[in-house]
Amino acid sequence: MVTRRARATTATVVSLCRQRLRRRFGARVAWLLATLVAVIFGGVGAGADVGTDGSVVLGNAMRWLCWLGAGPLALSAALSPRARDRQDGVVALLARYGAGGARLTSGRFVAAAVETTLRILVPAMICCAMIAVAGRLYAGLVLIAGVLATSLIAGVMLGVVGAGCGLWGGDRGRIVLLALVILPWAVADQWAMPSLSVPGAIDAAIVFFVEGVV
Repeated sequence: MVTRRARATTATVVSLCRQRLRRRFGARVAWLLATLVAVIFGGVGAGADVGTDGSVVLGNAMRWLCWLGAGPLALSAALSPRARDRQDGVVALLARYGAGGARLTSGRFVAAAVETTLRILVPAMICCAMIAVAGRLYAGLVLIAGVLATSLIAGVMLGVVGAGCGLWGGDRGRIVLLALVILPWAVADQWAMPSLSVPGAIDAAIVFFVEGVV
């Protein structure tokens, strides 16, 4: 049974990993790009002609958010964290409180998944609000639920893959991440099975949960 102290320690590790990830340059750029995407597509959707399906605009916004918002964050998570954590004394600090390497590793994965998801979900909700205010968002609650589901799927997928590449790819983590994303995408597209790749799976989620709700 997990004790209260163990739960507190786990939450502390995740919080620490999230703070360290948020300080990286790619994480900050991700917020800037994601906000820009939300404002642009929100403006397009709000200014569209009456009868225009806002879910199509929102679906396109989600695609851009996944790559311009979540992409830089995933690349930041793919930077090898072990040497940096040792150098900054994070490993020694957590060891004093009984948080071993396994808990730190799981904390990195959770932190990457949460931060990546937020960089899709928050701007997407801003975009939804802008389109809804203009009266162009039909099936609003269902569409918002679809945005939430898609953000979770894409954020967890990209965040976990990025964190895994950082842990096991070492200094080549970002190269490994790009290879895992791009190469299967190219091969799956040639085989007419794009959903077998990370970009294809995310696009399928957008089509099903966002663009297909109306």
